[in-house]
Amino acid sequence: IPGVPIMSPFERNCPLLRVDVSQLIEHLGETQEVEMPYELELDGEDYTVVSPVQLHLTLLSIGDEGILVQGSVSGEVSVKCARCLKPFIEGFSVTVEEEYKRISKLMTVTAADKELGAEDFVYTIDSDGHIDLTEVVRQNIIVNLPLKYICQKNCNGIEWDHPKESLGDPRFAKLKDLKGKAKK
Repeated sequence: IPGVPIMSPFERNCPLLRVDVSQLIEHLGETQEVEMPYELELDGEDYTVVSPVQLHLTLLSIGDEGILVQGSVSGEVSVKCARCLKPFIEGFSVTVEEEYKRISKLMTVTAADKELGAEDFVYTIDSDGHIDLTEVVRQNIIVNLPLKYICQKNCNGIEWDHPKESLGDPRFAKLKDLKGKAKK
């Protein structure tokens, strides 16, 4: 069934998002919409994607060459403020544009090839005429998330509770005593 996730043994409870494009690829200019929630388990060092993310993708047949995937992925991430370290939820929306090609249409790399070009970074359409959108969704989210999050513009950072009498570093107490004696 097109667009229905199947389970992957390689991901932690993260289903593959395989879409059948075998009929679509045969008709140049035809499109297929993929609009659905998608359960994605994605944890980074400083964030966790709150599932499900919402997919708004259009698959466009570029003829025998392959499929062009365009659209957006939106959702929310659970993060900590870089200033005050308090957790909060932040929304995101990332643009997706990736190309899939049949394995037979990909160029072969020879030992003489020294430099990779844009054509070397495409996803493949498997022999059954399916594409897997899982990695496209995952990579586009990771690449487009900010490095640091701030909970609000006027966040002052960590709030310290200092008693008035304990201002200063206690390790310098002896030096303060010496300085006080020197003034007398």
